[in-house]
Amino acid sequence: MVTGIHATLLGEALSREAFERARQAGINCLEFPLGERGLNPGQPAEIGRIRRDMEAADLSPWTLHSDFGPKFDLCGPYAEARRAGIAMNLLAARVAADAGCPVVIIHPAHGALADEERAARVRACRESLEALLEASSHLPVRFAVENLLPGQVGDRGSELAAILGGLPTNRIGFCYDTGHARLCPDGLEVARCMAGRVLTIHLQDNVGEGDAHLMPFDGTVDWPLAAQMLDAAGYDGPYMFETALPTADEVIRRARGTAERLESLRAR
Repeated sequence: MVTGIHATLLGEALSREAFERARQAGINCLEFPLGERGLNPGQPAEIGRIRRDMEAADLSPWTLHSDFGPKFDLCGPYAEARRAGIAMNLLAARVAADAGCPVVIIHPAHGALADEERAARVRACRESLEALLEASSHLPVRFAVENLLPGQVGDRGSELAAILGGLPTNRIGFCYDTGHARLCPDGLEVARCMAGRVLTIHLQDNVGEGDAHLMPFDGTVDWPLAAQMLDAAGYDGPYMFETALPTADEVIRRARGTAERLESLRAR
């Protein structure tokens, strides 16, 4: 069983000592943000240092979360933002390759939209992803499209299936965020249509009133159902925690035991 956390929980330095403390707590791998608090494209020497220090601490880089926002909207109504989104995710893929991260997590959209806009936005997202895959074909990374919060493209299984259907499974798949799913129309069932395509997960909890990023089992997510969804999707990757609550130190301390508790709910 492999357990991972978000690198920002280790503090600003991302030092070898911080990596060693995480490993001693039973952590095996890390997710990084793209930018100053994680893997900074403007500091290639620092990326190399992080990779070497992780290897020395027996930690593995697993995922790089690409940047997102209205200026980088892969399905937005403006071509300029879509092009910027493709460029941003291509940059993330290059940084991930340099750092040894095999998976890049991307948001398919940004911001809420009206129901009548959805079909056009889904088509735009699909076209953006096709362009991204073509531009990144030489890089040894895969992209994981994350299910988003309510009101955004990617908040339901039918849209994710339309976005990903037919795209090469060896290049692109799905990131299952349990906290987002808890709040969305399909609920945790959003992962059911992603059999064989779940590349990574974000484990987090809430009480149904917002994206709280609580530790699993601290909120009201139906974790037996989440475990069933991981089985249905055939997921066998790391248990990745995307939470900073209650505190960074407590997340690190509790992550391994919480992963074991979730593993015990699975039927495999």
